[in-house]
Amino acid sequence: MVAEGRSILLNREQSLVARAARERQGIIVNNVQAEPDFLPNPLLPNTRSELAVPLIVGDRVLGVFDVQSDRVDRFTPEDANIQSTLASQIAVALQNARAFSQARRQTERELMLNAISQKIQSATTVDAVLQIAARELGRALGAPLTIAQLGMKDDKNN
Repeated sequence: MVAEGRSILLNREQSLVARAARERQGIIVNNVQAEPDFLPNPLLPNTRSELAVPLIVGDRVLGVFDVQSDRVDRFTPEDANIQSTLASQIAVALQNARAFSQARRQTERELMLNAISQKIQSATTVDAVLQIAARELGRALGAPLTIAQLGMKDDKNN
Protein backbone atom coordinates (compact mmCIF):
# COMPACT_ATOMS: atom_id res chain seq x y z
CA MET A 1 0.00 0.00 0.00
CA VAL A 2 2.87 2.36 0.80
CA ALA A 3 4.56 1.52 -2.52
CA GLU A 4 1.33 2.43 -4.31
CA GLY A 5 1.16 5.75 -2.45
CA ARG A 6 -2.17 4.93 -0.84
CA SER A 7 -3.42 7.19 1.91
CA ILE A 8 -6.70 7.98 3.59
CA LEU A 9 -7.78 11.56 4.16
CA LEU A 10 -8.51 12.46 7.76
CA ASN A 11 -11.99 13.78 6.89
CA ARG A 12 -12.99 10.64 4.99
CA GLU A 13 -16.26 9.51 6.54
CA GLN A 14 -16.23 5.93 5.27
CA SER A 15 -13.01 4.86 7.00
CA LEU A 16 -12.35 3.32 10.39
CA VAL A 17 -8.72 4.43 10.11
CA ALA A 18 -9.69 8.07 9.61
CA ARG A 19 -12.26 7.82 12.39
CA ALA A 20 -9.65 6.44 14.83
CA ALA A 21 -7.37 9.37 13.97
CA ARG A 22 -10.14 11.95 14.32
CA GLU A 23 -11.44 10.55 17.60
CA ARG A 24 -7.91 9.82 18.89
CA GLN A 25 -8.93 6.46 20.26
CA GLY A 26 -8.93 2.82 19.24
CA ILE A 27 -11.88 1.46 17.31
CA ILE A 28 -12.95 -2.17 17.17
CA VAL A 29 -15.41 -3.39 14.56
CA ASN A 30 -15.96 -7.12 14.82
CA ASN A 31 -18.24 -7.38 11.80
CA VAL A 32 -17.17 -4.94 9.11
CA GLN A 33 -20.01 -6.04 6.82
CA ALA A 34 -22.47 -4.45 9.26
CA GLU A 35 -20.40 -1.23 9.66
CA PRO A 36 -21.20 1.73 7.37
CA ASP A 37 -17.80 3.35 8.13
CA PHE A 38 -15.84 0.34 6.86
CA LEU A 39 -13.67 1.14 3.85
CA PRO A 40 -12.87 -2.08 2.00
CA ASN A 41 -9.27 -2.56 0.90
CA PRO A 42 -8.98 -4.40 -2.42
CA LEU A 43 -5.72 -5.97 -1.17
CA LEU A 44 -7.54 -7.47 1.85
CA PRO A 45 -10.84 -8.76 0.43
CA ASN A 46 -11.45 -11.28 3.22
CA THR A 47 -11.51 -8.74 6.07
CA ARG A 48 -14.28 -9.43 8.58
CA SER A 49 -12.98 -7.61 11.70
CA GLU A 50 -10.84 -4.50 12.10
CA LEU A 51 -8.98 -2.81 14.94
CA ALA A 52 -7.65 0.72 14.30
CA VAL A 53 -5.50 2.51 16.90
CA PRO A 54 -4.06 6.02 16.42
CA LEU A 55 -0.31 6.65 16.76
CA ILE A 56 -0.21 9.71 19.02
CA VAL A 57 2.70 11.63 20.51
CA GLY A 58 1.70 14.61 22.65
CA ASP A 59 -1.15 16.26 20.78
CA ARG A 60 -0.06 15.04 17.34
CA VAL A 61 -1.49 12.05 15.45
CA LEU A 62 1.31 10.50 13.36
CA GLY A 63 -0.77 7.77 11.79
CA VAL A 64 -2.96 4.80 12.59
CA PHE A 65 -1.99 1.24 13.43
CA ASP A 66 -4.61 -0.91 11.68
CA VAL A 67 -5.10 -4.66 12.14
CA GLN A 68 -7.57 -6.67 10.10
CA SER A 69 -8.75 -10.25 10.46
CA ASP A 70 -10.63 -12.66 8.26
CA ARG A 71 -12.69 -13.77 11.32
CA VAL A 72 -15.83 -12.11 12.70
CA ASP A 73 -15.54 -11.20 16.40
CA ARG A 74 -11.75 -11.45 16.33
CA PHE A 75 -10.83 -8.45 18.53
CA THR A 76 -11.44 -7.82 22.23
CA PRO A 77 -10.99 -4.73 24.42
CA GLU A 78 -7.80 -6.40 25.70
CA ASP A 79 -6.51 -6.54 22.10
CA ALA A 80 -7.25 -2.82 21.81
CA ASN A 81 -5.31 -2.12 25.03
CA ILE A 82 -2.31 -4.13 23.83
CA GLN A 83 -2.38 -2.48 20.41
CA SER A 84 -2.72 0.96 22.03
CA THR A 85 0.39 0.30 24.12
CA LEU A 86 2.26 -0.83 21.01
CA ALA A 87 0.95 2.17 19.07
CA SER A 88 2.28 4.55 21.73
CA GLN A 89 5.71 2.95 21.55
CA ILE A 90 5.69 2.98 17.76
CA ALA A 91 4.66 6.65 17.72
CA VAL A 92 7.55 7.61 20.02
CA ALA A 93 9.96 5.59 17.86
CA LEU A 94 8.66 7.32 14.71
CA GLN A 95 9.04 10.74 16.29
CA ASN A 96 12.58 9.90 17.41
CA ALA A 97 13.48 8.63 13.94
CA ARG A 98 12.12 11.80 12.34
CA ALA A 99 14.02 14.00 14.81
CA PHE A 100 17.23 12.05 14.17
CA SER A 101 16.78 12.35 10.41
CA GLN A 102 16.16 16.10 10.69
CA ALA A 103 19.24 16.56 12.90
CA ARG A 104 21.33 14.57 10.42
CA ARG A 105 20.15 16.72 7.50
CA GLN A 106 20.92 19.88 9.50
CA THR A 107 24.41 18.57 10.30
CA GLU A 108 25.02 17.75 6.63
CA ARG A 109 23.95 21.28 5.62
CA GLU A 110 26.21 22.84 8.23
CA LEU A 111 29.18 20.70 7.14
CA MET A 112 28.56 21.66 3.51
CA LEU A 113 28.34 25.37 4.38
CA ASN A 114 31.52 25.11 6.43
CA ALA A 115 33.36 23.48 3.51
CA ILE A 116 32.13 26.19 1.13
CA SER A 117 33.14 28.89 3.59
CA GLN A 118 36.65 27.43 3.89
CA LYS A 119 37.04 27.35 0.10
CA ILE A 120 35.86 30.94 -0.19
CA GLN A 121 38.25 32.06 2.57
CA SER A 122 41.17 30.48 0.70
CA ALA A 123 40.55 32.75 -2.31
CA THR A 124 43.00 35.59 -2.82
CA THR A 125 41.03 37.79 -5.21
CA VAL A 126 37.47 39.10 -5.42
CA ASP A 127 37.08 37.30 -8.75
CA ALA A 128 38.17 34.00 -7.17
CA VAL A 129 35.75 34.52 -4.27
CA LEU A 130 32.87 35.01 -6.71
CA GLN A 131 33.86 32.04 -8.85
CA ILE A 132 34.21 29.71 -5.85
CA ALA A 133 30.99 30.94 -4.27
CA ALA A 134 29.02 30.55 -7.50
CA ARG A 135 30.47 27.11 -8.28
CA GLU A 136 30.05 25.68 -4.77
CA LEU A 137 26.60 27.12 -4.14
CA GLY A 138 25.52 25.88 -7.57
CA ARG A 139 26.71 22.36 -6.68
CA ALA A 140 25.01 22.51 -3.28
CA LEU A 141 21.72 23.64 -4.82
CA GLY A 142 21.97 21.30 -7.81
CA ALA A 143 21.89 24.25 -10.21
CA PRO A 144 23.45 23.46 -13.59
CA LEU A 145 24.51 27.07 -14.12
CA THR A 146 25.27 29.61 -11.42
CA ILE A 147 26.38 33.15 -12.16
CA ALA A 148 27.59 35.76 -9.71
CA GLN A 149 28.13 39.37 -10.68
CA LEU A 150 29.74 42.13 -8.74
CA GLY A 151 28.85 45.67 -9.76
CA MET A 152 31.18 48.38 -8.61
CA LYS A 153 30.75 52.06 -9.36
CA ASP A 154 33.69 54.21 -10.17
CA ASP A 155 33.66 57.38 -8.00
CA LYS A 156 34.70 59.43 -11.05
CA ASN A 157 31.51 58.54 -12.94
CA ASN A 158 29.06 59.53 -10.18
